[in-house]
Amino acid sequence: MSHVAINVTGLDLGDIRLTDLNYADNAVLLTDYRSHLLPALQYLEEDASKLGLHVSWVKTKVQNLASGHGAIPITVNGEVVEAVSSFYRAAWNADAV
Repeated sequence: MSHVAINVTGLDLGDIRLTDLNYADNAVLLTDYRSHLLPALQYLEEDASKLGLHVSWVKTKVQNLASGHGAIPITVNGEVVEAVSSFYRAAWNADAV
């Protein structure tokens, strides 16, 4: 995945703009605004389908790691993406602040 959704998603970390983190068949999309999440997920599915791949919406989760309101479920292409307050998988362990 070279670009997840240029000018749509990302998170500023100093002078660096992070858009996604990838490891094997896992990906994390980073957005600084909830309104950017739906377009980023739609773009991911569109880009993946060009390679014959598809996003598993059952395995996909939405999490807010910032302060403020917790994450809420989002619907992408008719599929509901579950909202979680924490996520754990093998080497990953992320808790909402």
